[in-house]
Amino acid sequence: MKLYKYLLLASFSCYCLVYPGSIFQLVTNQVSADQEWMATAMLVDVGIVALFWLAVNYDFKKAFFSGIALLGLGFAVETLGETTGFPFGSYVYTDALYPKLWIVPIAILFAWLMIIVSSYFTARLILSWAKPGASVHTLVIFTTLLTVSSDLLMEPVAFHVHGYWLWTGDQNSGYYGVPLSNFIAWTVISYIMVWVLIYVIRDKKIVFPIEISPLRYHFIPPMLYLMNLMMFASLNISNQFYLAGIIGIAVGFPCLFLLLRGVALRLPLKPRNIT
Repeated sequence: MKLYKYLLLASFSCYCLVYPGSIFQLVTNQVSADQEWMATAMLVDVGIVALFWLAVNYDFKKAFFSGIALLGLGFAVETLGETTGFPFGSYVYTDALYPKLWIVPIAILFAWLMIIVSSYFTARLILSWAKPGASVHTLVIFTTLLTVSSDLLMEPVAFHVHGYWLWTGDQNSGYYGVPLSNFIAWTVISYIMVWVLIYVIRDKKIVFPIEISPLRYHFIPPMLYLMNLMMFASLNISNQFYLAGIIGIAVGFPCLFLLLRGVALRLPLKPRNIT
């Protein structure tokens, strides 16, 4: 357990160290061609943070199989999507993100892992305070909304600014040229992935409220989620994608408020099973 904690803190600290400078360079358009590899490094790093966090809070076996399941599902849907145009819409990955596993950038797979894990445990913490009697299905739906919100922020920047992927359909349709089918697909796929995560990591039942412990580093998943949201909200606003920036603010600030409110109230330490 100690080893996983050290690895968790080391990988999370690396991300926190490069995060401020990365935002500044991205917002001011100072990223040079020889620094493009940093995008992959950061996405892989946050995926590793998510895995080590699972290992600390559950065990290595559950973390390992969670990672295999989510990375495998991510690879399957991305491969299907790029080769057939289903279910996201017609798109193709460029060489901006490298290396690739066949046709899918490694960074994208770890991004799926980070988004699902961070969204799920952010939703759990929020519901622990806001709606402690919530059902598991409510938790899954809330998590799905958080993941889709992340994609609403990522798409304009990744497509128009950095060119990580190209949508090949009508550039004047959908959301900043991104087809609506992409977000429908994200909703369905995220919903499935969250259920898979629950199935792999749970002991018997999901419980509310969560027993908050600094030794379990419960602050890390919501920090990953909010830091990702803040980065893309800033990039959208700086590139005049104001609607996407407003969505980031509209999602991020309520989440931050509820999380801080829950911590301030010192969540009860006797969890209750929910059905």
